[in-house]
Amino acid sequence: MRRAHSNRLRQHRSTKNTAFHANLDQLDAWLPMRDDASPKNHHLIKEIRAMLSHDPGQRPVAHKLLHRLVLCDKMSDDKQYSIFGHCCRTMFVLKKDHEEQVELAKEENGRMANVIAQHNLQESKLKALSDTLQWDLGKTQSRLLEREEHFVNLYREQVHQLNEWEVGSLQYSWAFTWY
Repeated sequence: MRRAHSNRLRQHRSTKNTAFHANLDQLDAWLPMRDDASPKNHHLIKEIRAMLSHDPGQRPVAHKLLHRLVLCDKMSDDKQYSIFGHCCRTMFVLKKDHEEQVELAKEENGRMANVIAQHNLQESKLKALSDTLQWDLGKTQSRLLEREEHFVNLYREQVHQLNEWEVGSLQYSWAFTWY
């Protein structure tokens, strides 16, 4: 296919000067505007023809050409075959695409806000539960200490009573031995 295209160009150039710029009058033969061309191809042919214009004022400036090609590529329905690689297609964003991206970002922001709110609610519930458990633990420890103190006092009292009983029974038993 490439060879056929080169042969067609060779057929239409001058024999005196074979440079392309010397044969711009053959532009219609080299690059015809085809009716069956896709909108993207039609635009590309139009841009190439403008770049090959005799009048330098009619030739597009590089940055404007780049913007028009990117816009053409972005507006094309053909996503499989791009003028540019994927990395270079983001220069222009269609208003519709931009609005979609903004809407998606708002939805994601809303979801994240809900997640954060749920997290904060769970955190406050856990904090309240922790505070309650600490208060209950403190009360339980206090009660245990009170009971421990109560049982220690009971134990001491019983030991004291036992000691008194033993002393009393010893005195009683001594009393029998002397009489």
